[in-house]
Amino acid sequence: MPQAQPAAARLIERLNVLLGEKNRNPFALSALKKEAQVLLKTDAFHAYVVLGMIACLEKNVDEMHKNHLKALNLYPNDPLANNNYAASLANLGFNSEASKQYRKAYQLEPANLNVLSGLIDTLTFAGRVHEARKLLINDWKKKSPSSPYKGEGLVMRLAEFLDKQGISDDESARIENLATAYLSAEGLFKIDEGLSLANDDGAKWIQHIISVGGSVDQVAELNCGFADRVSKEIPTKVMKSITVLYSAD
Repeated sequence: MPQAQPAAARLIERLNVLLGEKNRNPFALSALKKEAQVLLKTDAFHAYVVLGMIACLEKNVDEMHKNHLKALNLYPNDPLANNNYAASLANLGFNSEASKQYRKAYQLEPANLNVLSGLIDTLTFAGRVHEARKLLINDWKKKSPSSPYKGEGLVMRLAEFLDKQGISDDESARIENLATAYLSAEGLFKIDEGLSLANDDGAKWIQHIISVGGSVDQVAELNCGFADRVSKEIPTKVMKSITVLYSAD
């Protein structure tokens, strides 16, 4: 694994601080981007990693992919490059792709619980809840018996519900992938998302809320269009058991 030079290490540290801020300063982000572009001359690998992360924050999908892949072309098995690419994919709502990248990162760093957490998270949001439950039982509980996975209860409840409905990971992943593709085709991306097992007078279903910003009217139109696609492409038993809604919040 290539060691970050002092300039690169400071740049990554400052970017990580910025990532944790809700109201990010656009001028600070622009300054980091300029510094990363200068860093390309002396430490291209870490510069590409940083530029990929910045492109993610800018919601620039093409640049995000391009820069992360350039870093991976230089060091395909570097844990930092794989983990950061996975995180960028997840932050934009590409959970299925992110889970595949996290899986590779986990193979490279099987003791890294942060990577395992990212893998379980993205598998769950991507509709592969049974895979997430398997990792939770076979990996997390053995590697961290005294520190439960933060979403353990939810994963177990969702998996049990899907078992009762006879819905496989492939079936639930189909509606989640459709929701991601539909949103991306509209030029919109996830701001935040949440999963729950809804219950109304005994009727239960999985509810996935994806916050995308925008106006209430725009989101209402988005939900109508997506509902039409779902009715044409998703089996009835899955439609009744899994609901994906976009939100302006």
